[in-house]
Amino acid sequence: MNVLVVDDERIIREGVARVVQRCLPKAQIFSFGNAEDAFRKVQECSCDIAFLDIEMPGKSGIFLAQEIRDAAPHTNIIFTTAYPQYTNRAIELHASGYIVKPVTEEKVRFELEDLRYPPAEAAYDENRLYLRMFGNFEAFGHGKPIWFKYAKTKELLAYLADRRGALIDAKEIQAVLWENTGSHISYYKQLRKDLIDTLRAEGFENAVIGTRGNLAISVENIQCDYYDYLNGLQQGLNAYHGEYLKQYSWAEATHGSLEMQETP
Repeated sequence: MNVLVVDDERIIREGVARVVQRCLPKAQIFSFGNAEDAFRKVQECSCDIAFLDIEMPGKSGIFLAQEIRDAAPHTNIIFTTAYPQYTNRAIELHASGYIVKPVTEEKVRFELEDLRYPPAEAAYDENRLYLRMFGNFEAFGHGKPIWFKYAKTKELLAYLADRRGALIDAKEIQAVLWENTGSHISYYKQLRKDLIDTLRAEGFENAVIGTRGNLAISVENIQCDYYDYLNGLQQGLNAYHGEYLKQYSWAEATHGSLEMQETP
């Protein structure tokens, strides 16, 4: 779980981070003193919860909250401020919580008990590969995002997960990832190597099956919100908010089938 703490006053920021860490001992805390740096982190990796001060030089916490909502709509926003008069604006932004300083463990735990968007991965074993397919795709290992050498390696993993264990050959993968623009066999081989090497380095070498030029996800060896949704598990049902692999156009077919299931 990734948590953002933003406050322009260093002593207060560090104090809030310590309180949040005590409440969420397994979370990775990212602390920033201004909205610009904080938003760049949101763009780099998904954040489940953001504790935002409101009155800051430059961009305010309200402005930052709107930016986060636009970029990552299922981030839980919790305002931390010395001023109670912003509660109406927080409601308009669908914030998960509002803490009037000082920020204490009691106040933080109270807000964490009723998050608007419960982090799906919190219900999973951090020592197993977890794929989040609702919203933007992300792969997690040991509670942290997994970084690949190439952006398309991540897309390759997403496509294998979308196919749910089917063996996919190199031609199909190239057609999907490069939208039928010809052969990209050399690049594909680099992606395949990057995928296998990275997962092995993370201890998840059994997550992908490679055989005679084909690749498949090993369904039984991964954790995934989409699979839990299909199996009717509550954590999967809670995780779906109408978005599926939204950065990949080829995922629209699966997304359409999910929307049909949601239609009464």
